Amino acid sequence: MKYLHWKPLTELEETLEHLPSFSKSWDFDVDMYEDNGNIIVEMHVAGVKPDGLDIEVNENILRVTGSREEEKEKEGKHFFRKEIKRGAFERTLMLPADVQAESAEATFEHGVLKIVLHKEKTQHTHKIKIKAH
Repeated sequence: MKYLHWKPLTELEETLEHLPSFSKSWDFDVDMYEDNGNIIVEMHVAGVKPDGLDIEVNENILRVTGSREEEKEKEGKHFFRKEIKRGAFERTLMLPADVQAESAEATFEHGVLKIVLHKEKTQHTHKIKIKAH
């Protein structure tokens, strides 16, 4: 009797890749942290040109949009896996604090987009006097 080698996880992964609701999302990982009173967002955007990125801040929402260029298919190329996402993308992040959008700065180096957002200076405590009648 001949035994078949069954790989259920591999079969499941291959099945899920073809379903739209379970397909893998963009691979633009983000680190967000506070440093010296600023909110820092670093996003790995390999394969994206800096002039193809747009960054918006609306209240405490950061939105980064752009696109990764389509690769020209070479005749005779046979893919075993094709996982690199191409085309337009959007990444929206909720910021942990209010920021001064007009003073935000962004740099791009070695495929890493770095956004520095200065935290809004707000009063943490405000006493309210009670008027008695």
